[in-house]
Amino acid sequence: MPESVKTVFVDQEVTPQVLSIFEEAAKYAVAVTPYLKLWGHARFAIERALKRDVEVRFFLRADSDGLGEESTQWLSAKGVRIQTVVGLHAKIFLNEQKIIVTSMNLHSSSSQNSLEVAMLVTDPHQQHVIRHYVSETLQGIATPLAKPIQSQTPTHSAPRKVLGTSVALGHCIRCDMPVELDPSHPLCDRCYDEWAEWRNMDYPERVCHTCGRPAGVSYARPLCPACYQRS
Repeated sequence: MPESVKTVFVDQEVTPQVLSIFEEAAKYAVAVTPYLKLWGHARFAIERALKRDVEVRFFLRADSDGLGEESTQWLSAKGVRIQTVVGLHAKIFLNEQKIIVTSMNLHSSSSQNSLEVAMLVTDPHQQHVIRHYVSETLQGIATPLAKPIQSQTPTHSAPRKVLGTSVALGHCIRCDMPVELDPSHPLCDRCYDEWAEWRNMDYPERVCHTCGRPAGVSYARPLCPACYQRS
């Protein structure tokens, strides 16, 4: 009997599944996410897809406060098609091969701080229902966002890897470079790109994300026992 495919993901497993929609897309990637705030790995996954000539499209909530944020402006500058839907609450991520239905918005707070769940939809009939819902129902009531609303005050994002900023710094668990301290994203962008080829949550890495000491860590468990007890 063939090995069963895992279809349910929780908490730290959810973000890699969502980003895989962009990383594995060959033709198109669609994000239905009411609220949006991109972080480094998310931008990297989207940018990689765009470089492969993948058509990337976003559906956002029409009354979201985030429509004027820098993330929306960044997408618009990259040529991503953005549409808004009144009352949108669904979170769906899909490409030509794969569909993820989840509780998670594509938002840094959801990725870092929230308890989330996601399901990989494998049944062909259910896939058809969801694709039809996005392409017909949502598309039918969506309004193009021709130009993102400009923020009232300029926003400045601190570099993730620059020392001497107010951002708490940790260590990339693979190469030990300084990165923003965030156990849900414990790799630098370059090492994340390498890890994403296989997406093995338990692959052994080199150093603790918090203290930088050699330790038996992984993407799923990026802290050494001492740092984990203090967290």
